[in-house]
Amino acid sequence: MKISLLLVEDTRLLREGIAARLNEQPGLRVVAVASDHEAA
Repeated sequence: MKISLLLVEDTRLLREGIAARLNEQPGLRVVAVASDHEAA
């Protein structure tokens, strides 16, 4: 069973990089990303 994550980061490059690294980890899955708390 994978843990589903919502990633919130305002910098696009960091957001994409963090999401990619998290998705490489067994047991983790980024299901949504947002640039700020309002979008989340």
